[in-house]
Amino acid sequence: MPYAAKFGQEHVPGTECPFCQYTVQGLLVAHDVRDETGRASPQASYYGAYCIVQCPRRECNKTFYLSVTGQFSEGTGHIFDSKWRATWPPAVKKLDNRIPEDVREDYNQAYKCWSMMMNRAACLMLRRCLENACITTGATKHTLEDMIDELKDQGKIFPLNTISAHKTRIIGNFTAHVIREISSDEIRTALRLSEKILDDLFVTPALQQEINTTRPPKKKH
Repeated sequence: MPYAAKFGQEHVPGTECPFCQYTVQGLLVAHDVRDETGRASPQASYYGAYCIVQCPRRECNKTFYLSVTGQFSEGTGHIFDSKWRATWPPAVKKLDNRIPEDVREDYNQAYKCWSMMMNRAACLMLRRCLENACITTGATKHTLEDMIDELKDQGKIFPLNTISAHKTRIIGNFTAHVIREISSDEIRTALRLSEKILDDLFVTPALQQEINTTRPPKKKH
């Protein structure tokens, strides 16, 4: 393009690091800027910057891809608009560490598949996550349907979340048995509801144990 956009570190927008989930302004490692104007304009052109950035947090320090779009002056190359467009890899959903790692991994694979528009894979992984959570919690029944009801009868899943668990199970079955396609919005809702189920099974019981309500022994006089 005749007047290149002068893209630099100051134009990297704040974004959520896909590895540690903190909002950071990544450290620019490398980039490629392209003209994406698509229409004539005497005042401004539109650019796309494809960047490799590094998370500045010492605890993370991982590298990821970031694409940015915005406007710049045709006359000077000065950038006056810079917006986040996408990151890669897709962000991992940060779940409570009280949830077992294997269950969290199932959930995160479902979340990643959904974010990459692989809806069938997302449904199947979310159903696996639910079954894994039930087994880890101690369910002994043969089918997932019976496992959910077993945990409900034991008071481990709140009744409203039991309905959510069955709906997640059913959309997983719809996908596995080629009954119908599940929409992205349905999966997003199922992901959110599944977090509530995991809270019921793992987080809330653990939090309750962290509060000591035992009376101290009486002092002898």
